[in-house]
Formats: sequence, C-alpha cells, structure tokens
Amino acid sequence: DHILRCVANEFGAEGIRANSIAPGLTDTPMTADAKTVPGLFECFVAGYPLGRIGTSDDVAAAAVFLASDECFMTGETLQ
Repeated sequence: DHILRCVANEFGAEGIRANSIAPGLTDTPMTADAKTVPGLFECFVAGYPLGRIGTSDDVAAAAVFLASDECFMTGETLQ
C-alpha cells in the first residue's frame, strides 16, 4: 500500500494514476479445487455483503474502470 501511494505521489503530476485491485476469493479455474472442500465457498459467501463470490469478469470490469479517463483515483486499492 505504501509503495502504491509513493508511486501515485511521484507520477500524479504527470497524469499517471497508480491503483491496484485486491479482490479476495474469486471464482476462477484456479479456485476450482477449493470448491470441492465442503462448506468453504459457502463460508466465504456468508461473509461477503453481496452474498456471492467475485468473478474474473468483476475483476476485469474494475481494471477497465481504473484504466479509464473517468477514473479520478490514484494511490488506492480496490478491495
């Protein structure tokens, strides 16, 4: 987090934004084995406000937003 903010401060004056994405558990082929553990995904879902696990499309949409000119953030991590 500190490095991200340093980069944002260093390059912000040049119009360069520095942000990151930390999505947590995401439903992808890499997490397929975790789905075989009884109750694991359900335990995570119970703790997520939206009541579902994120998808790769969710992460991609966040990345597109952060890369867009509509994004006015720098030095931030999207959880």
